[in-house]
Amino acid sequence: MSYARWLIVRRKEDGQLFFAPSSWHDEKGRTVSAPEAITRAQSGRSQVEE
Repeated sequence: MSYARWLIVRRKEDGQLFFAPSSWHDEKGRTVSAPEAITRAQSGRSQVEE
């Protein structure tokens, strides 16, 4: 399985934006549902040193 990240492109002639959403693909390139998450990332509080 592979992941294709989202992408935004601006057309040079008129500045129009085009958006391609992210998606998951199987071995044959077909779009499939996202895999189930194993776990979710977490972060705690931390102090920023100056």
